[in-house]
Amino acid sequence: NKNSTSRPMCIDWSKATPSQITSYQDMVSEQLSDPPANLLCCSQPDCSIHDSLLDGYADHIMNTLLDCALRCLPCRTISPRKIVGWNDSTGKLKKASVFWHKVWEEAGCPTSGVLSAIKRHAKKRYKYEIRRLKRRKQFLLRDRLARSFARKKKDSFWSDIKRLNNPGVAQCSPVVDSVSGTTNIANIFASKFGALLNKHSSSQYSLLTSVQASLTVSHLSSVIVSEDDISDAISQLKTHKSDAFGVTTEHLKFALPVITKHLSSFLTSILRHGYMPQSFRDSVLVPVPKGNKDASNSSNYRPIALSSTFSKIIERSILINYESFFSTSPLQFGFKPGHS
Repeated sequence: NKNSTSRPMCIDWSKATPSQITSYQDMVSEQLSDPPANLLCCSQPDCSIHDSLLDGYADHIMNTLLDCALRCLPCRTISPRKIVGWNDSTGKLKKASVFWHKVWEEAGCPTSGVLSAIKRHAKKRYKYEIRRLKRRKQFLLRDRLARSFARKKKDSFWSDIKRLNNPGVAQCSPVVDSVSGTTNIANIFASKFGALLNKHSSSQYSLLTSVQASLTVSHLSSVIVSEDDISDAISQLKTHKSDAFGVTTEHLKFALPVITKHLSSFLTSILRHGYMPQSFRDSVLVPVPKGNKDASNSSNYRPIALSSTFSKIIERSILINYESFFSTSPLQFGFKPGHS
């Protein structure tokens, strides 16, 4: 039973068989309805009566992909990432430390005596084991890599290679700006990043106005996102990427080619209306520490936005069709194919 655990679940795409992928595609084709016909008939950029239809169909696509994948494909629980070398002995030390800390708190947090000494000793043993594992991280990773290679475990082998090459980013401090607690820290970053990202100069607004004025009704009515554009955009997406709603790039890659017709019509309607559905605009901001700076200061974090998977398809579709119309400075070399 896929819902028998309280832990969050995700699709295990690596264990999906060809027959399960086929069942997933068939169910998506059966449950995914076509966009409302009046969306394609209307090409008025100022029309707002169809905004709710666009929002509704966006939710319909996302929910269909998530539901069909959950029904047809194998799932796995999302477990917290443990320290390399973690074993049953380490887990017992942690449980003992947590247990005696709770007993110590219930006894009124004595600063001396037998109970205080037991609590300190249990915590000391656990902390020492964690430091030992962290010092031997590279050795343990290479040892596990060799064992995975010898046993021909392809999935664990390449995941260990990735961990060796990408040790990961620093974690957020448990105390930021003298505030603790995940909710309180999240509110600090929400306020800080909200003020930072919502700053718009008057020149930016005037540029947006001029762009909107240049898009005539006749131009918008001729916009068409073809099925080939959709296929190309999906094929260019990186694997193992997910958005805030849990839609991964694999949901779309394995839904090809049955989803191209629906997305072609829908994205054409989006561009003709000049309206992006709310769920496609939503993203999650993740605070990432800047290098080795003080992680307890919110000014030493930069925001990384996890955008909607569908918004990436829209951006790539626009780029495929209009890249030749974009002009940049000849002095710019970054983010330009053939210029770096």
